[in-house]
Amino acid sequence: MGPSGVSDHIDRILHSQTFASKPQLRKLMGILAKNMDSQSVLSPELIIKELWPDEIRTKRSADVATEMNRLRHALKSYYDGEGANDPITITLPNRAATGGDGTHERPWIVAGPRERTLEAELNYGQQAHATSGVRPTPLWIRPLFLAGGGVGIIIIVGVLAFLFRPTLPAPRVTGSTQVTHDGRDKERLVTDGPRIYYSSYPDINPRLYQVPTTGGDAVPVNTSIPGTFVFDISHDRSELLVGSCYVGRTTSECPLWIMPALGRPPRRLGNISASDATWSPDGERLAYINGNNLNTATSGGDEPLKIVSGTAGETLSWPRWSPDGRRLRFSASTQSNGTSLWEVSTNGGDLHALLSGWNTPPSECCGSWTPDGRYFLFQSNRGGNTNVWAIREDRSILRKTSYQPVQLTVGPTSAGNVVPGTDSRKLYVITARSGELVRYDSASQEFAPYLSGMSATGVNFSSDGKWITYATYPEHTLWRSRVDGSERLQLTFPPLYAMQPRWSPDGTRIAFMALEPNKPWNLYVVSINGGSLEKPVPGEHGGQDPNWSPDGNQLLFGHRPNEEAPGAGTLHLEIVDLRSHSVSKVPGSDETWSARWSRDGRHILACPRAADRLMLFDVTTQKWTELAKVHASYPEWSRDGDYVYFLVQSKNTPATVILRVRIKDHKVEQAASLRNFKQPTVDWGGWAGLAPDDSPILLREAGTPEIYALDWDAP
Repeated sequence: MGPSGVSDHIDRILHSQTFASKPQLRKLMGILAKNMDSQSVLSPELIIKELWPDEIRTKRSADVATEMNRLRHALKSYYDGEGANDPITITLPNRAATGGDGTHERPWIVAGPRERTLEAELNYGQQAHATSGVRPTPLWIRPLFLAGGGVGIIIIVGVLAFLFRPTLPAPRVTGSTQVTHDGRDKERLVTDGPRIYYSSYPDINPRLYQVPTTGGDAVPVNTSIPGTFVFDISHDRSELLVGSCYVGRTTSECPLWIMPALGRPPRRLGNISASDATWSPDGERLAYINGNNLNTATSGGDEPLKIVSGTAGETLSWPRWSPDGRRLRFSASTQSNGTSLWEVSTNGGDLHALLSGWNTPPSECCGSWTPDGRYFLFQSNRGGNTNVWAIREDRSILRKTSYQPVQLTVGPTSAGNVVPGTDSRKLYVITARSGELVRYDSASQEFAPYLSGMSATGVNFSSDGKWITYATYPEHTLWRSRVDGSERLQLTFPPLYAMQPRWSPDGTRIAFMALEPNKPWNLYVVSINGGSLEKPVPGEHGGQDPNWSPDGNQLLFGHRPNEEAPGAGTLHLEIVDLRSHSVSKVPGSDETWSARWSRDGRHILACPRAADRLMLFDVTTQKWTELAKVHASYPEWSRDGDYVYFLVQSKNTPATVILRVRIKDHKVEQAASLRNFKQPTVDWGGWAGLAPDDSPILLREAGTPEIYALDWDAP
């Protein structure tokens, strides 16, 4: 067996599907293979130095032994599956064994001819026949003749039955039932069988609700815990794990509580606070997220142990224990790399990404195992739509099995937050609130779907009208594409919440406002080709509503009234120079916000704190005048700069009309009626914009968040 054949075989293993999600084992295999033919001794210390260069002081020979055992199991999985036909086998001898003189250890890695199965032998015979012209008698046939034809036939039939066994059907959804009908926002589901518990936000604080799994009216669950947000339910379905996530708490994490489902008093779970948490299958341990760390502790909150630390700017969420309690899976989100699923051993080892390279950029989240452990369910966003997927977890001896993700839900409405029922025959999901982009036609005085009716807000056009940028609704991720929808590119990722994007005058950059968890609104600039996000305003200065200067060298911005106290002198308009990053205040702009810079740079539009007027600033004269006395929101300059369009909308009141005001004489007139038009709530009420021909565009409500029960066939 030549060295090149072994090398090719090892390379095949390293690029196999079995090793695709095991970067640590790929690295170890490469280290061992590199030293196969070396006469020098490859000590555990040298392996530690190459495998864990940053942890040399903490790793020991026992860690090497653990990784070697994991590599043995992975190789077995490879040869049992996709490597079944390989003529070479790689083995890792037991390091406890010695050589003939009892002094020398056996090699780390050995390559040799494979002990052939029927399938491998047939493949080997075909290869030999192709090269020699004579088909050899397979080795496995010879003893059969000696043992007797009858026994041989039985064995052959059995082996053939195994090799040609039928394929296990893919899981599929067979029906659905709507459980809720209230249109209320919903987050995080758990079920005890007859009931579903979920959290919602009737105001600024979350509240716990319950609804029968068969459907009906949802009712609030009365509890003394303020801001109740549900995280998990115990294995015996008798207790809820909840967080006290009330506004005004001193930490970003929520104090954890155990809340009995049958009305007994709740009790505090030690001193633990978390942004997410879950119980182990046996109820003996807890996994929770604190800061950007995944930790475990006893069920009483004692013996905390850090398992994984997220990188800078990374947000961890949705921890879940494997059914055997030996692994944890969780979601990790960054602003630039999307959201992905990860797995780690409960001792902190074997950290690796699931589904690496399956979706680019990754957008997978929020996974859960079915109670029987056969499937792992998760949600994935592709093309701006979120759906539920399943991965087969266990192996079937009697059926061939695919371990590729299978899509379960399909449709125009996104579905996620999937939770399996207690018997694994039902799935419960939350459909997303969705909208339909529409354009007002002044001739027919009707709204019609626009840009394929996509669910998006903050739609803004490039100066040549060929490109658009927008924030998807309700996810609020930033995208750009051509007007016909081609060449779509996602520019931001959760947990960043993006709004109000604006094309630069030269069409190379996009400015927008966005919100990070537990931080104020801030300004960002990103290339239209994607990449890292730039914060143009230094420090944590904050800001909102960015507007480009005509030359593209400056951004005008303001601040949000509810983040700036009256009389504090901090609610005003500012301009940041993108070259020097210096910030200057717009003269006379105290107590104003919602800034808009005209295309020619001659005027700045703004609203006072109460948003009961539109004010106009003349950049040349440095003077302010009242443009219109009206409750206005989302003002937009017309393409020629002669008009300003805006929604007429006061606080907590749906918009009723779109007006426009002429700059030269301050004349106000109606642009579109919104009678019987239902807008989804975006932020600060409904949103409105303008198409390149100055016709109003809005987002019309197309779907509300509801819980659905899915019947599914999970063979």
